Amino acid sequence: MKLIKEQINLLELEKDQLTKEIQDIKNSIKNMDSHSSLFGSHDGTLLELKKQIVTFETRKREIENILERSEIVDYFPTEKIDIGSHIEMFIDYGDNTDFQDDNYLEIILIEEKVGQESYSNYITTKSNIGQAIFGKKAGEKFSYLDNTSQEIKGIIMSVNSLKEKEKIAIKKKGENES
Repeated sequence: MKLIKEQINLLELEKDQLTKEIQDIKNSIKNMDSHSSLFGSHDGTLLELKKQIVTFETRKREIENILERSEIVDYFPTEKIDIGSHIEMFIDYGDNTDFQDDNYLEIILIEEKVGQESYSNYITTKSNIGQAIFGKKAGEKFSYLDNTSQEIKGIIMSVNSLKEKEKIAIKKKGENES
């Protein structure tokens, strides 16, 4: 599986959060054990907490496996859309509102979602739109069928790497400060 650096960062953040949650739950269980003689049994709560630990540890192992077997994509071609490309496009939903703000999309193409990726910014290569735009260049048109089998058309406005996008933003910021 190919992952971009942003996905790796999100997975590592999720793993850290899970580690903290597991430790917090274990501390709660210790506190319950020390107070159980004073307040009676906590069997139901204790069982739920233990189930939560198992769930969190399972997800943590999944993340570790994903990180171990994944290839990090750090070269992003800017001529053709590929994994890691940052794409700006306009979509024609057939409502005569071409090139309006609602029709503008800014996305990042990834191979697949593996964690807490924002669903609005990331598109996978397995999705209908991802398959339609993969390999396209800026200025090229595309079309795909949505979930209701309606044909959606669009045009690629730009293809950048995230690194290029950051450089452009830094350059614009520098120009504005002058």
